[in-house]
Amino acid sequence: MSVAQGAALAAIANQLATALDSYESEIEVMAAHPQDPEAYRRVSGRMDQMRLYASALPQLSVPWVELLIRHFELMHGIWQLQQHKMKSDELSVLREQHRSSVTSVSSRVRLIFTQH
Repeated sequence: MSVAQGAALAAIANQLATALDSYESEIEVMAAHPQDPEAYRRVSGRMDQMRLYASALPQLSVPWVELLIRHFELMHGIWQLQQHKMKSDELSVLREQHRSSVTSVSSRVRLIFTQH
C-alpha cells in the first residue's frame, strides 16, 4: 500500500470515527424522543454517511454488518415499543446490544486510524 493510500484510509477512518460519535448522540436523542421524525431523519442520514465510509474499509466488514443488524433491531424495537408490542426492558436490552456494536466498530476504526 502506498503512503497516499494509507493516508486516505486514515482520513476515512477518522471521518467514520467522528460520524460514529455523532451517531451515538443522535441515537440517544431519538430514543428519548421516538415520535420526532427529524431525529429519525438525522439518524438515518448519519447511517447512510457511515455506510459510505465503512465500504472503503473492508477490514470493518464483520463489525459493520453487526452494527447494521443492531441498528435495524433497535429501530424496529423503538417502533414496537410505540405500538405497545415491546416492553421498555426489552428495548433496553436492544439498546445495550446496539451500544456494544457501536463500541466494537469504533474500536476497530480507531485501530485502523492509528495503523496508517
